[in-house]
Amino acid sequence: APAPGPCALASRCAAGRCAPGPTTCDGGAFCSATGCVPKRALGTSCVEDRECGTDFCANGRCCDARCDGACERCADAGRCTPLPQGTLCRADAGVCDRAEFCTGDAGSCPADTKVSHGSVCRGPAHACDLGAVCDGGNDCPSNEPRAVGAVCQAARCSMNVAVAASTCHVDGGCFADLGPAPCAPFVCGPDACLRRCQSSMDCVTTAYCAATGECLPKKDLGAPCSAGLECTQGNCVDFVCCNSACAGACRACNLAGATGVCSAVPDNEPDLACGLYTCRGGACTSSCMASACPQQQCAANAHCANDGGCAPARVVDGQACAADCQCGPGSACRSYFRDEDGDGVTGSGTGKVCWPAMSPMPPPGWRTNQSQPPDCCDTDPDAFPNQPEYFTRPQRCDGGYDFNCDGSPTLEFAAGTQCECTQTTVCVSANDCLTCVSKSGWNTLPPPACGQAGQFERLVVQAGDACTGTCAGEFSESCVSFGVTNVLAACH
Repeated sequence: APAPGPCALASRCAAGRCAPGPTTCDGGAFCSATGCVPKRALGTSCVEDRECGTDFCANGRCCDARCDGACERCADAGRCTPLPQGTLCRADAGVCDRAEFCTGDAGSCPADTKVSHGSVCRGPAHACDLGAVCDGGNDCPSNEPRAVGAVCQAARCSMNVAVAASTCHVDGGCFADLGPAPCAPFVCGPDACLRRCQSSMDCVTTAYCAATGECLPKKDLGAPCSAGLECTQGNCVDFVCCNSACAGACRACNLAGATGVCSAVPDNEPDLACGLYTCRGGACTSSCMASACPQQQCAANAHCANDGGCAPARVVDGQACAADCQCGPGSACRSYFRDEDGDGVTGSGTGKVCWPAMSPMPPPGWRTNQSQPPDCCDTDPDAFPNQPEYFTRPQRCDGGYDFNCDGSPTLEFAAGTQCECTQTTVCVSANDCLTCVSKSGWNTLPPPACGQAGQFERLVVQAGDACTGTCAGEFSESCVSFGVTNVLAACH
């Protein structure tokens, strides 16, 4: 092989260098301007691959590999080494292209990638501009406009003024079709004026929420109302708008000539705070006089009771009274005589009760005229003057047996029995030849007291043969005994 030194063949040298060729220098050398020189070791400086023993010159050093990847370089020792992770290996080619970086474990740069399709690459320039999105290329395409009529600014409402939504026009501008509109008497909702109210909070301060869902203007003093929120001053008293809360008894806001102004209730006029009583001197009365009319201390729905206090409602018909004004309309306090047991005979008691003023009939249990003599026991309907019946029970007043009111009880039957017969010779009519009269009576002597038991024999007259013209031997009647029994003595 040619030894180091000038080119073995001058004909192979040209322009100051040995011409390359297999016969120029041996395998361990390369041809330089001075002749064949030994090839260089790993890590030494080089310009061309032929200068290195590995035939690889990378980034100015003899390297152990080609080492021409975007993410590798030949280190000082001549070893091909990957670049650190994150080293830029390919810059982006536009806003829609991604830059690539070395992974740290490979010599090649990762494949070229783009920003995701549809990603925003340019924001809207104004309300009717959509901006632009990446479409797969490197560069951001032109902006897209919003459709004509698209909402570019939402409807809004503040300070009780509403503004309609704005839309995109043909020229790209964003305009509202309607100007600002006041909400009164309503207030703002989330993005528009309310059109119905649930409470007065949904109305401006000069209005209130009515039951119909409308916001109506608040009312002035004296106007009819049902709640304070309806009134300009917030007070609804006696169903009118009032200038104050008008608290306390005998104060009113609906008096004639002073409607809407809290004033003292006139004397003898009712007030809810007084209940059944009326006002006097700006305070409630507390007593009344039952026998005096009119009963000004009591309200119209009450009456003065006999105890000097006002009682609910008027005295009903048939109940005791002291004056006409205690009774209801059309009735009067009328005097009657008591017939408590309803036997048609009055006792000695009299009284006054409410009853229709024009009624000719007395109320139940009363009579227009006094009975003479009066009833001796007006709680027992079986006891009255000239009572013909006899009773074995005591009457209800004194427990005695005077049922006919003659002052003392009388037994129905006397002691002993009686049978008397009268005989004639010529009968004028049938059964009169022998006419008998019987009388039942007590066998006990003396007879038992009223209501007590005793031995009693009952006799009756019984018919016999009929009379045929003369009475010889003919007996038409006779007394027959029904026997002796133990019975209670009846009296009246």
